[in-house]
Amino acid sequence: MDYGKIIGDSWRIVWNHKFLWVLGFLAALTSVSNGGNSGRNFSQQLLESGDISPEVATAVGGAILLLVCIGLLVGIILALVSLAAQGGLIRAVADLDDGHKVTLGEAFGAGTQAIWRLLGIGLLLWLPFILIVVLIVVAAAIAGVVAAVGMAAAAELTSNPERSLAALGFLAICFVALCCILIPVGIVFSVIYEFALRGTMLRQLGVVDSILHGWEVVSTHVGEIIILILILFILGLLYGVMVGVILLPLGLLVFAPMGATIISGNVPNLPALMLLIGGGVCLGLIGAVLNSLIVAWRSAAITLAYRELTANEV
Repeated sequence: MDYGKIIGDSWRIVWNHKFLWVLGFLAALTSVSNGGNSGRNFSQQLLESGDISPEVATAVGGAILLLVCIGLLVGIILALVSLAAQGGLIRAVADLDDGHKVTLGEAFGAGTQAIWRLLGIGLLLWLPFILIVVLIVVAAAIAGVVAAVGMAAAAELTSNPERSLAALGFLAICFVALCCILIPVGIVFSVIYEFALRGTMLRQLGVVDSILHGWEVVSTHVGEIIILILILFILGLLYGVMVGVILLPLGLLVFAPMGATIISGNVPNLPALMLLIGGGVCLGLIGAVLNSLIVAWRSAAITLAYRELTANEV
């Protein structure tokens, strides 16, 4: 695999077609709010405080619960938009690499048409892994508690607390070892997921076929993919440092006046609040633009690598 060509071509494509940045921004919208019982819990706290009537507490709790439901709905919509944007990025980069003209609407439309297959890949691939992780963690926690209680009792009977501490240390080592196993497995799943998405977007494969195709690509080209991942990780880390160097001074300019006011014990004035809000919005926009660039470039690099790895396949 020509890694230099892949990195260079992916950067050229993303830089020359700025609409990919928009797709990169949308593709990064993956965080979904949670907190289904927030309204009920908050209203209960108000009632227990005794400072507010039950009617007002119920109304406030209901309003908060409504906001949480709306936030959850918005989160689901954003997650679907993110998924469609990921698919659109894959399709657009492949078409642009072939010399075809692509618009933002066409790219996003291609992702939207495949949205249910893309969602199915994520659910079918990640849900079993998440369930396994949860079951392992719960079983390990229960075993740890039982072992800790038993060892504490044994230590009390034998007047040897060092033995109990040693046993707890052994359990901690086992838990760390478990995490060291799950993290690489999660990385493998994420790589399979990336290539499975490209299987459905570029080859029109179904959900199961895409996952099997992703596994086949990864298992056939292990060494090349590991090198690619390391290159993307290092370049992404360097890019993150560069973004931090850019945003840190700007963040200090925005938050320093408010911080100085609070530290001095004074009440923040209106100009300081306006600077804080406006500066925070500007920082958020700058960070979103910079993040969209790296997301689009990383997706483009993986797409080009996928095409090179599967170029000889029928």
